[in-house]
Amino acid sequence: MRKTGVIICLALLTAMASAKQQQAAIKVQQKAFAAITVVDIAKAAQWYQSLFDLALITDFQSPDAVVKGKILSNNKLTIELQQHKDSVPSSAPADKPYKAIGLFKFGIVISDLDKTIAELKKRHVIIRVAPFTEPNSGVLNAIITDPDGNMIQLIEG
Repeated sequence: MRKTGVIICLALLTAMASAKQQQAAIKVQQKAFAAITVVDIAKAAQWYQSLFDLALITDFQSPDAVVKGKILSNNKLTIELQQHKDSVPSSAPADKPYKAIGLFKFGIVISDLDKTIAELKKRHVIIRVAPFTEPNSGVLNAIITDPDGNMIQLIEG
């Protein structure tokens, strides 16, 4: 019986260690916040939670059920997701999202861009702009997209 208990404990510890390794492909270095309108809130929430190791803080819904929302957070990053019943895609061309009025991307300061990009590729995340060095600051950057095409600039800091 004791041997069985030890084996179960070892199995649980191994599973916990493995789960920890699967968390947070992106390690945020400075506090950040973004609110994002998405097509499928459940799919988007799963994507953000798995990549940034975010916990669900709250679900919300408007009284008329036109808006559903989730707030996801950890000690560095808070993401507010909203799914609106009548949302429409941006009128900007897909290859030129910066032509839309308003925000077209948000940025997050991270610790190791090369390591992060390698992990994101393993997870089949779309790398919209491969790592590049910004000429004026010399800072390494890359841009990824979420399942709805929202752009996130990763900035090595």
